[in-house]
Amino acid sequence: MTHEEQSIFRRQQVNDYRASGQSAAVWCSENNLSINTLRSWLTKCNREDKAASHQDSFIELKQTS
Repeated sequence: MTHEEQSIFRRQQVNDYRASGQSAAVWCSENNLSINTLRSWLTKCNREDKAASHQDSFIELKQTS
């Protein structure tokens, strides 16, 4: 599985968890996933979201004499 495929899979799992409305422990138990893995994925997704939001913004600097 490529890095991109892993990222897509991780994002889908995180989205499924968030949409479920279940606690992390219950969702992980039903989906055969370690709660520590889910927490790691949540952190990675949050970092990716933050990086993407910063990537779209810029500040134009004008040189003054």
